[in-house]
Amino acid sequence: MTPTQIRILVAVLTTCSLAEVPAFAQSQVSGQLYEVTTAVDSVALAVGDATAIIGSIAMTNSRFSGRAVSTTTAIDAVALAVHGSARIGGIVLNNADVSGTLAATTTVSHAVALGLGADVSIGGILVENTRFAGTAVDSTTASNTVAFRFGWFGRAHIGGIIIK
Repeated sequence: MTPTQIRILVAVLTTCSLAEVPAFAQSQVSGQLYEVTTAVDSVALAVGDATAIIGSIAMTNSRFSGRAVSTTTAIDAVALAVHGSARIGGIVLNNADVSGTLAATTTVSHAVALGLGADVSIGGILVENTRFAGTAVDSTTASNTVAFRFGWFGRAHIGGIIIK
């Protein structure tokens, strides 16, 4: 690719990812959420204020009561984000009001989550600026896997439960 073609590709990817970001989501949900993802030889890419996700449950600016179960299997998978977040599996709660049970099971092999100035996670449960009452269970199995964040702000983690 020539330098001009690369600049055009980056501009197109930035425009596409920005167009997919919702302005504001305010939802009230009760019941059961089940997410099952099997990804083989897969890539998720986000450029700009966007998220590259392979399987996951995310709740932002929402109210939820019930049971949320995320089951993700990723083999030879890559999630790459530039100034956004990259995630393979897991559950993320941000600015939400949640009660009930959260269960995340993530199995990855030969997977990479890479963030440049971004948050990066493989599996796990992240609770941030959220009111949560209930039970959280995480089971993450990783083999030949990397979670890498480059930049001053953000975090990189594989598995675990993080409350911030």
